[in-house]
Amino acid sequence: MLPSHIFFTLVDSSIAFQIDIPMRNTSIKVARAKAGKLRMTINDSSFDGDATSILRQLNYAILAEDLGGNFGSTPFFDTGAVVRFTITPERATSELRGSISVEATILARTPILDEGTRLVVQVEIDRKHSIHLVAVNGQVIAELAQVSRLAMPDFVHKMIVADGMDWAGSPSAEESYVALYGEAARDSAIAEAADAQAGFENAMLAALKKG
Repeated sequence: MLPSHIFFTLVDSSIAFQIDIPMRNTSIKVARAKAGKLRMTINDSSFDGDATSILRQLNYAILAEDLGGNFGSTPFFDTGAVVRFTITPERATSELRGSISVEATILARTPILDEGTRLVVQVEIDRKHSIHLVAVNGQVIAELAQVSRLAMPDFVHKMIVADGMDWAGSPSAEESYVALYGEAARDSAIAEAADAQAGFENAMLAALKKG
């Protein structure tokens, strides 16, 4: 995903930019704002809207794993999935000079992909890491908040530990969680996540059997 502060810095500085995702052979172009709107082009498809709506579509296009350049296909967000892409602004900014490599890792997700899906995403830009809580609604991804690794909301921390993931830096997510909430809380979080995932998979199997 592209953190909102970088996106809005580019937009409000009237800088067009391009995002390339080599693993999907996908190119995303965002033009400079004109008449209060932005135009985003994903391969051969174009979308117009205000900056907030375009950012939500842009981050969906980046994180939706099986998009394959076909905006609108059904995604699946795997915990542990890594998306690597580059941002190339048309001219340098204080944060971006030339093409910059970005790595986005899904640290956690809620077990059921529905209107209430939440993802925790770690973003690495120029060897600096940030962690973001986002919501998936339809074909958009809204950034809800950037969270601190050292002072993280307990439910976000719980999601990461329950999914067996870790963030960049020390102490690890699990070590930090145990220090704050204890081993019993960690074990309970892992068990709850496993039960929720099993329930989701059983429901899917039952639906398939009914045909």
